[in-house]
Amino acid sequence: MVQTNLTRPLLATAVLNIALSAVIGARFASNTTLLTEQVPEARGTLLALSASVTSASIVAGATVGGLIIDGPGFWALGVFCFVAATLAAAVVWLFVREEPIDLEIAPAV
Repeated sequence: MVQTNLTRPLLATAVLNIALSAVIGARFASNTTLLTEQVPEARGTLLALSASVTSASIVAGATVGGLIIDGPGFWALGVFCFVAATLAAAVVWLFVREEPIDLEIAPAV
């Protein structure tokens, strides 16, 4: 039997992967629920577009990330992710307007 130092880190990585997958799965479920409640009459279109964009983003992210790691290196991937996150935050800050909603609570009968 061959002994290596890989067993313990590999096991820790597997446990972390399972835990993070559960969190990501919960995010998808709640995200879909919130999105479909926004415009109920366009639910089918929204679900189709959401699934398409999610799948395309996974493919594009893996492709671009692989090219960046192969080219400049892992540090450049961190810079790329920072820039992408900053741009996404700027888009949300500039274009997403939340208006207060008056929630009336009916008295208990």
